[in-house]
Amino acid sequence: MIGDTNSIDGVILAQRGEDNVHVYASGTVVARGKDEAAAVQLIGLAEKTIRRALSCTGCGVCLGQCAERAISVNGTARINEKCTHCGKCTWACPVVKFG
Repeated sequence: MIGDTNSIDGVILAQRGEDNVHVYASGTVVARGKDEAAAVQLIGLAEKTIRRALSCTGCGVCLGQCAERAISVNGTARINEKCTHCGKCTWACPVVKFG
């Protein structure tokens, strides 16, 4: 949903175009965007993505939203490299909607 991600020594790095967000193991989140609005939007997306990952119940609602078939569920949802970061899975997720 956020974009391409990498992890290095307790930091998850996500890039979305020119904007990026760093999520540290300590819980600190740092977003950099072309302007304040872009950074705030990126923090919101990061929060939803983290909430979904931590609280996923494996209900499978997200599966029907993914045209790329980039999601599998084995206890919790797993996203593979086919993901285009469209966000449809996140907006359908009950954890994000009602969490």
